[in-house]
Amino acid sequence: MFAFAAVSFVAIWVVLGLAPLYPGCFSTDSVDILKMVSGMPFESDHFRYDTLNNHHPAAYVFLIYIIYNACMLLGFSQATSTAIVAFAHLFVLALCCGFIVRKVSELFLRPALTLACFAFLLWDPLLVWYSVTVWKDVVFSGLFVCFALLLVDIKVNPKQYAAHPLRGGACCS
Repeated sequence: MFAFAAVSFVAIWVVLGLAPLYPGCFSTDSVDILKMVSGMPFESDHFRYDTLNNHHPAAYVFLIYIIYNACMLLGFSQATSTAIVAFAHLFVLALCCGFIVRKVSELFLRPALTLACFAFLLWDPLLVWYSVTVWKDVVFSGLFVCFALLLVDIKVNPKQYAAHPLRGGACCS
């Protein structure tokens, strides 16, 4: 269930999101982060915090740094490197949505509800667009919903998590 859903999300979102919006969608924040990780000056007059431009989460910027610079070291162009960053966002969101479909299936045990969840996540135009948006909030939102579903699962199935302390402890820590 999880693998099928995640692969389906990747396939559809690449065709409907990344291909037409190549190399991806970029907010002011993501452009600033790409400038930071590529060594370009990233301060601008239009920035909403005047010249304060270090409010981006360090772990997120570091992840973008690794992906972008690894692509550049492999000889990819700037456009391709940024597209791979957008694909990485798409991939993480696809994994999150695959997890959501699996958890909905496990929690509700209703195939029609699972299919409706899968279809909604797969074809929602806003989610297709967000899947290729290089913006920390997209990844955070997907991970937050996964975490919330894990907490619901722990509440609904406490014995399952009590039997496997690492499973419950890993998501609660």
